[in-house]
Amino acid sequence: MLNVVLGDQLFPEWGHTSTDDEFLLIESRALCARYRYHQQKLVLIFAAMRRFAESLRARGFRVHYVRLESQPLASEAPPPSYFDLLDEQLRARGVREIRVAELADRGFASEFAAWARRVGVRVEPAPSHLFLTPTALFPAAFGGRRPFMKTFYEWQRKRLGVLVDSRGEPTGGKWSFDTENRKKLPRGYVAPAIPTRDASDTVSDVIRMVERDFADHPGSASQFWLPTETTEALRWLDQFLAERLDDFGPYEDAIRAGEHPGDDVLNHSVLSPMMNLGILPPAIIVERALAVARERDTPIASLEGFLRQVIGWREFVKGIDVVHGEEQASANFFGHHRQLKGCWYDGTTGLVPVDAAIRKALRRGYNHHIERLMVLSNVMLLCDVDPRAVHRWFMEMNVDSSEWVMGPNVYGMGQFSDGGIFATKPYICGSNYILKMSDVPRGAWCDTWDALYWNFVDRHQAFFRQNPRMGMAGNLVAKMPEAKRMRYREIAEAFRERTTQG
Repeated sequence: MLNVVLGDQLFPEWGHTSTDDEFLLIESRALCARYRYHQQKLVLIFAAMRRFAESLRARGFRVHYVRLESQPLASEAPPPSYFDLLDEQLRARGVREIRVAELADRGFASEFAAWARRVGVRVEPAPSHLFLTPTALFPAAFGGRRPFMKTFYEWQRKRLGVLVDSRGEPTGGKWSFDTENRKKLPRGYVAPAIPTRDASDTVSDVIRMVERDFADHPGSASQFWLPTETTEALRWLDQFLAERLDDFGPYEDAIRAGEHPGDDVLNHSVLSPMMNLGILPPAIIVERALAVARERDTPIASLEGFLRQVIGWREFVKGIDVVHGEEQASANFFGHHRQLKGCWYDGTTGLVPVDAAIRKALRRGYNHHIERLMVLSNVMLLCDVDPRAVHRWFMEMNVDSSEWVMGPNVYGMGQFSDGGIFATKPYICGSNYILKMSDVPRGAWCDTWDALYWNFVDRHQAFFRQNPRMGMAGNLVAKMPEAKRMRYREIAEAFRERTTQG
């Protein structure tokens, strides 16, 4: 049987199939052109695919591999589609039956199914190890009601038997320790060093290829820093569990704008790039985290907070995409239409915390969840940016981006453009939250940030005053002196005009 493997299906479990199986992997310039992906994301995908193929060959499997270099540059000719390349490979081998693991992204899955029907190829499903929750379970898990992360997470803990006792009660006496995990980093706190990746000729070759063929994409391929195969990823995981897990909990929401070693990551695991490629399945992460926690007596708030990201939030986001993804992608609750100017891609907006986060994204292709939600997405929402433009930015600037990830996070939590499918309120804030959680000093940026916040609330007073979680903000702006409101309006409009268009 010929197994067709996509770039987010690089599961180590493929190595346990029959040695009679063959594998086909295709690098596609056409897929690269869907977004202006960060150079390091391209390095990550192609290096991981090539090293995965090498590992299969080392196990004795026959592997067919279509490299990017065999396809014309977009500047020379329109590149063949992924499906043109796939059909060409199958016809050359006389193959009309293939095995494919479940495709994570809904849009591409639909394209794949349509192609198979059109050309008469039979597709046999193979197990996917990308998630812990089978796709078929998500509708039942949400119960046909508005989905709540709290309910889903508790259901997931009981279903998987993670941090529960024999009666199904939560370890430590409660399901979430999130309220204990919102501390600012102490002054002088030194973050653990970021692990270094192994040297690899394959990775070096891919870096040179990306630098040559995608020079106009954001970021720098030469600064690539992440694992690209399972053994490396496991060492990365083990180093996180040993050096950063204990402090992950209390400081998981902390922001540091500095550029010292370790500040780009702090105590976060940065496992999502490897997880979203399939080289580090979530089941392995959960197993190792629980084992290490037992050995080291890890604080429950840190252990629970970390596992909540793996078995809770990540799986919940996937479920939202499965059940509500199409609805979210077509919604625009606030009617926003403005587009991002170039300052959002080079870190020159003038807002200090935003520019620091953008520079970090350019260096690493990575921001942690609070930087994404409360810094970047927050300000984009306050600036009336079209949610599809926001989605594009996050798809392009993050190494762990996938449609199933960014759709719910942008349209739901980040922009509230779905009108409340994902979240009960827009996640917006004034400068006080940023000052509370970061090392950024008070400055002129605070006035601009607060103007954007209060002007947004002012323009949507009716909505905020009726929202149970935002009613106070709506009432406060309604009582605000007119001169102050006008000043906020002028500052906010000037910033929007300078950093966005449309």
